Order: sequence, then structure tokens, then C-alpha cells
Amino acid sequence: MKFLSLLYSVILSAGLLSCDSLISTVPEDKLPQGAGKLVLHSYISPQDTLILVKITLSNPLLGIQPNSGYTYTVVGQDTIYQTNVPVANAKVSISNSKRQSAELPYSKTQQVYLLSTKSFPILAGETYTIKASAPMGNIEAACTVPKDAASIVKYKIDTLTDFRVNPARITFRINFDWKDIPGQENFYTMKAEIKAPMILTPFPDNKSQTTLIRTISYTSYWDEENRQEQYQTDASRDGQLLSTPNGIITPGTEAVAENNQRYYTRYAGKKSIIRLEILNTDKNYFNYHRAVRINNRQDGNPFVEPVPIPTNIKNGLGCFAASNKSVLIFTF
Repeated sequence: MKFLSLLYSVILSAGLLSCDSLISTVPEDKLPQGAGKLVLHSYISPQDTLILVKITLSNPLLGIQPNSGYTYTVVGQDTIYQTNVPVANAKVSISNSKRQSAELPYSKTQQVYLLSTKSFPILAGETYTIKASAPMGNIEAACTVPKDAASIVKYKIDTLTDFRVNPARITFRINFDWKDIPGQENFYTMKAEIKAPMILTPFPDNKSQTTLIRTISYTSYWDEENRQEQYQTDASRDGQLLSTPNGIITPGTEAVAENNQRYYTRYAGKKSIIRLEILNTDKNYFNYHRAVRINNRQDGNPFVEPVPIPTNIKNGLGCFAASNKSVLIFTF
């Protein structure tokens, strides 16, 4: 028995030594160096007053990941998730099929390249190309603006007040229907915004203790609990009436105003301005945003395989896409 125990000990030790021999440290300079890519986001529409282009540099797959420099950016109300430090030294231009072109200057305050559509109009049915050159490389992409805009047919708005908190909080729930454009393949998404009068009560440590009333804008979150999706196609529903998911808007409880002073906020109970949009988008817009949304909803689930994020940016990442919008504005 002692002999067997000794034999097992020898075998176990040999096994551990052999496993240890498989582990070795690779010098950092021997690791493959991943290179960051230029990332471009731009979404154009005939209804917009500005052409906005956001360019950043992606993080390499290998290497040290910085703890700072990440922001959540909105370009034309299209959220860009976890972009890196913006690239401010690129040369950016936009052109159309008629070979007309214009350069987009960089705005340091907004950290985007922008140009008024008065200087370079965006037209339905036209194809546009964006090119950007920077020390990191050159990228370009093209998209075509959909010819038609769908029409919002009807809408419904409910409000719910939660008196369990102080001050009481109001929530707006928004749904609306639109008529599909018949005889063609269509891709849709929707947006809702409310400009609400809010009562601002100063924090105790504010220099000024004056109560204010200010109009603040809030955008909706689409919860899809009614089995409608935020990004839809008209597949098998050509020419039919389509519906939005539940749009939820809950005005915040805090705000910063008047020389960066902090205030508690509550709904003033007066009339608000509501803006509804239905976007007839191109396929680039639909594929990119839908993939991002699916990945965000699966975040943290180890049993779900991530969805690849598509891109139409040549030599880079991101999305350049177009939409044709129908807008409905009313007082509620």
C-alpha cells in the first residue's frame, strides 16, 4: 500500500510538472499588435437641417484598454454606443451622383464635422458618398436616400402618475400607427420626443434658492412589450397598417441649469409639445441599428452568442445611412 501511495505521488508530481511546462510567458513585444480603425457615423435625411459626421478611432483587440475617453454620443438623434476619443484632424467631404461636393468643417464644441443642408441639400432618391482622410487612414461610404416617406395615421398617449415617490413622477406612454408604402421593400424605425415644462427646485447647497420653470426635452425608450419592434420591415405586410412598440418617456428628477446649479425637477402640469417621427430608412441603417440593439439586450448573458455588427464603411467601421422622415408635432 505504501508503494502504491508513493507511485501515485510520483505520477501526480510528474503530471503537475508537465502541465506547468505548458505555461510560458510571451514577451509583450512578441504579441501581435492590433491596430485601431477609423469609425464613422453619419445619418442623413431631407428633413434635417445639418449634415453631421462623427469620426473616432476604435480600440485594438490586443493591448491596453484606456479607462477614459469613452462617451455616449448622439448624432442626429441616433445613439452611438461607446465611441472613443474623436478624430479632429480628418478631411471630410460629401458628394452626390451629380459630382457636386462640399467639405465639412470640424466643430470643437460638438466634436463632429458638420455642414448646413442649405449649403449642400439632401434630396430624396439621391445617392451620397462620404470620404474622410486622416493620418490613421482613408475611409469612405455611400448610401441612397429612400424616395418616399410613410405617413403617421393615428396615435395614442397615456399618462401614469406615481405618487409613491416625492415629488410624484409622471410617465408618458406613446403608441402610433403608420401606413406602409406599398409595392417596395421598406425598413422602418420610430422616434418620439416631448418638450415638457418642468418646475426646478434648487438643491439646498445652491447659491440661488429661486424656483424656476424651464422646458426640458426628453426622448422615448421603446420597450417592445406589445410584440412590436423598434426596427421593422414590411415583409409579408406590404401596404398594411404598422404599429410602434410602447414608447416610454419619464421626465427626470434632477437637472442642471442656471450657471451649472443643480435642481430637483417635477412636471409642471402644463401643456407639452410632442414630436413623433416615422423613418423610412435604407437597409444600412436598419441592419446596423438592429444588430446594435440586439447585442445591447443580450449583454451579460453568457449563453447567447453576440450578433456581428455590420458596417458599410470601406476600410473602417461604423455606419453611413439615410432615411426619409414623416414628422407629426402637436400639443398635449
